[in-house]
Amino acid sequence: MIEIQDGRVFNREYQDIYFSQSDGMAEVDYVFLRGNDLYRRFAEVADGRFTIGELGFGTGLNFLLARRLFLSAAPPTARLDFVSFEKHLPSPAQSRRSLSLFPELREEGNLLRKKLRAIIQYEGCHSLDFGRVRLLLYLGDARKCIQDFDGKCDAWFLDGFAPARNPQMWEPALMASIRQRCNAGATMASFTAAGAVRRSLEEAGFRVERIKGFGSKKHMIRGHCPEEDTESQQGIVPLDDIPTSSAKLDFPGHSQRKVGEDDLEARREDSVRVVGAGLAGLATAYALTRRGIAVELIDRSDRIASGASGNLAGMASIAFTAEPT
Repeated sequence: MIEIQDGRVFNREYQDIYFSQSDGMAEVDYVFLRGNDLYRRFAEVADGRFTIGELGFGTGLNFLLARRLFLSAAPPTARLDFVSFEKHLPSPAQSRRSLSLFPELREEGNLLRKKLRAIIQYEGCHSLDFGRVRLLLYLGDARKCIQDFDGKCDAWFLDGFAPARNPQMWEPALMASIRQRCNAGATMASFTAAGAVRRSLEEAGFRVERIKGFGSKKHMIRGHCPEEDTESQQGIVPLDDIPTSSAKLDFPGHSQRKVGEDDLEARREDSVRVVGAGLAGLATAYALTRRGIAVELIDRSDRIASGASGNLAGMASIAFTAEPT
């Protein structure tokens, strides 16, 4: 499915590239990170949660760079949810070869591949934990999968293959579904400036502007929801004169941050009491802890799994249904 030659990562089925041949990292920074004003917005998340939605996970390059920027720019108590839709996830070997073009992402890329290897053959939604960042990856047709996502996003990366190559990814109905899943003040950005895409987004309710594209590309688009507060539009960085080389990318403090999955550097003031230190209680406590929430575990015994959860072996009795659950 993927060919790599002379720095060009090419999808044979769609006859299109995954990212700029000249500098993929700089393209992601220009189009999606700066196009959605994420340098400023991440810094202002404070103790809350920011959610990015994406059409087209591809090699995971957008995710890796968004995560890297978030860990360097956002306050240590903030959390990022990255929700992405991908129909054809590259194999671990294809992903490794693609991301090998960016040696500075080797550690992050290895961690991502390790997690993707376990889910690649299963359609549906997969929640992958990266510490302060959570990846919700929907494998399957975005037009169907997005109906199972009932959350709201603060920014969207529209990164499917070119509309002429993959028109299904840019259908008006899908753009309308995206608009319905936007928080007030949400933004979007895309490498394409095709008229049909702009019109679909505008009909869905986005205000869209066409601006200078990355490198030699003439145009790209970005937009926002009309409910956006006027205040949140102030200070949006114009895309003129933004560095177009990854050598100039500036993620403040990133060299001091660990890139592994255990990057929970601070805890929120939230606290939860979990009653019962069996399998369910322990799993709940672990999940809350991974989200930066302090947990007090309460049990009548002085040791965990003291009841039925302490059995050496268990048996599951599962009732299968014809409908998805």
